[in-house]
Amino acid sequence: LRWLADHGVPPSRVVLWGSSLGTGVAAEMARRGHGGALALVSPYTSIPGLVSDAVPVLPARLLVDDRFDTLAKAPLLRVPTLVIHGDADDVVPYWMGARLAETIPGARLVRDPEALASALRKIAGGSAAVPLDASPQTAHMFIVNPLRASTLQNLFSTHPPLEQRLERLQQVATELGHANR
Repeated sequence: LRWLADHGVPPSRVVLWGSSLGTGVAAEMARRGHGGALALVSPYTSIPGLVSDAVPVLPARLLVDDRFDTLAKAPLLRVPTLVIHGDADDVVPYWMGARLAETIPGARLVRDPEALASALRKIAGGSAAVPLDASPQTAHMFIVNPLRASTLQNLFSTHPPLEQRLERLQQVATELGHANR
């Protein structure tokens, strides 16, 4: 974010995007005023909350040092916010995304997998149109890999290749009856 500011991009032109674990960081950056909009994909309320939901018998609040308490920050967020969360998520329960969307002032909740696919296509189109200063060492940090990834690079990526992500989203949309509405 500092690099963007140093190159003349004001926070109002930055969309902070977090997916799963990254939603806590994106929300914190929004709280600090580093972006003009916020997109949260499969967000959790807090790490202890996520652990407690998965393993109710564990005293998560005592065992987890880093809380990443997005729910506590939610009322303080003052940027347009889009929450994208599927109700078929196996890792982060849907209710967490819904709760955040209810708590963030003016947030919009979208559960349609085609909405995420559309956003990914737009981001991919934008990254193809605007050359990015990326290297193999930093490409994994982008939502859409700005480099042509080899199979070896895909092993170290935090996300599957865009084509696989879009294919999976279309499959989920079809399963849920969302496709071609």
